[in-house]
Amino acid sequence: MGTLLRAVCNKCGYSNTVNFGAGMLNFTEVCNVPVINKKSGKLEIKNILDKDISKENYSFYNEPEMYQGEDSGKRHQWGDIFLSEERNLCPSCLRFTMNFEPEGFYD
Repeated sequence: MGTLLRAVCNKCGYSNTVNFGAGMLNFTEVCNVPVINKKSGKLEIKNILDKDISKENYSFYNEPEMYQGEDSGKRHQWGDIFLSEERNLCPSCLRFTMNFEPEGFYD
């Protein structure tokens, strides 16, 4: 079961709903992860397991440069992929003030 997350910036008020993980029918081939598109600067969702995705074009939020500070243990997990709940880079104000808050699940 995948997780619906609310990306919320505490500084500028940016807000967006994203999905993380995958559903029951495609969990072996899909792990949706929030990313920043390096060309547009927009928050998007990409399948990190897709071999055709160019990591040069996207910054995946599970990478250490996308969150600030030490791992507090507060994180979302899908298999061996982790997202920090706190201090993530906001695509709007470019500060490490965005949190991923759980909203629900999907399948």
